[in-house]
Amino acid sequence: MAKSTSSRPLSAQRRTRILQATLRVLARGGIRHLRVDDIAREAGLSKGALYATFRSKDDLLLALVRWWSATELQVLATLSTERERPARERLAHWFRHVLTANNVRWTARYEFYALGSRPGPVRDALQEHWRRSVVLLAELLAQCAAEPQPATPPIARAVALTLFLEGWLFLRVTALPAVEPEGASQAWRIWQHLHPPTEDSSRAPRTLGG
Repeated sequence: MAKSTSSRPLSAQRRTRILQATLRVLARGGIRHLRVDDIAREAGLSKGALYATFRSKDDLLLALVRWWSATELQVLATLSTERERPARERLAHWFRHVLTANNVRWTARYEFYALGSRPGPVRDALQEHWRRSVVLLAELLAQCAAEPQPATPPIARAVALTLFLEGWLFLRVTALPAVEPEGASQAWRIWQHLHPPTEDSSRAPRTLGG
């Protein structure tokens, strides 16, 4: 019994070790060049040890997407339930978390979306990630709506709209069902409500940070 109990933490550590190694290899070479040999070498394990944890490369990729999703959703869930800081500050924290992710996570995220362009378990996992993200963000945005909202400079609104549309088009490529034109338009109207324009909308600051 003692041996079985002590092996569980070791198994979990090995699983995380393999997932982290897969993330790095995926970010370096993309899905087309992802090889089990390279993952095992990156993790410092034999192929046998890797296959003892994951039955196939497809199982490994699905576990990777779910592991990444759980990590991201946990951050968002914590921010949506926190009450020590204003909601707008917590929302800004979320954006900083996403935008300042290291290159490995950024690149791997694009590879996930490429995988999600085809029907299958990975697409299902990404769709579930999207649905849960929307629910958590909706809760956080509802808290923002209850707070006084500062005016937003026109240039900041223009940049936000550009990023919004580019992101929407990118997600549409993965065929995520929640990203429909009507939903996108509604989301933009909510953003406008949370970020009203400045009184002088014809005067844009000289820099993005102005």
